[in-house]
Amino acid sequence: MGQVVFLHGYGANKEDLMGLEPYLKTKNPPNFQFIDAPHSLQPAHFGGRSWFEINNYELMKLQAGNLDFSNSIPKDLDDTLEYIKKNIKISDNEELILGGFSQGSMCALHFYLKYHDQFNFRGIILYSSTALGLKEATELAKKIDKKAPVFQSHGSSDPILKYEYALKLKEFLIESKFGVQFHEFQGGHQIPMTILEKSRSFIEANLE
Repeated sequence: MGQVVFLHGYGANKEDLMGLEPYLKTKNPPNFQFIDAPHSLQPAHFGGRSWFEINNYELMKLQAGNLDFSNSIPKDLDDTLEYIKKNIKISDNEELILGGFSQGSMCALHFYLKYHDQFNFRGIILYSSTALGLKEATELAKKIDKKAPVFQSHGSSDPILKYEYALKLKEFLIESKFGVQFHEFQGGHQIPMTILEKSRSFIEANLE
């Protein structure tokens, strides 16, 4: 049956993505898990959470669509990845597709890069993602012989994480020998129905 685990975006919580489940269920539906990020942004964000810290200067750049994550690694990323590992509820060798939206998708990819040999990964889903710490990611990817397939989607007019940053991520994945399905759509920082339908097919094709 397998597990599909999703990590929400910055400033949201697990409930933000829980509504996707009915649209992603396949004929033989897997179990779905939605995990809350470790850091609370209260009181300013009313229940919002984050996977890694973004300071006020970075947040202003992010809101303007000018924050490029590709040349740096958050100092608390390793702690976050360990937190995700502890919170995934999965049986030994059970098939896993790990996905995320925005900041959650960045963590999903780095979680795979770090723990690829500790879970039975069948795929990675990256909704509205961007390149994070490419130097470190490239070195980690070199150590993985058989890589899980990747589903990546991005809006051509995303005002938060620029489309050009998504193309940088796509380029990294291709150069690192991942099998990538890349889906562009007309829109912003979101997951439209057409993308949900395509990612449902991805789940169905990669979970036995």
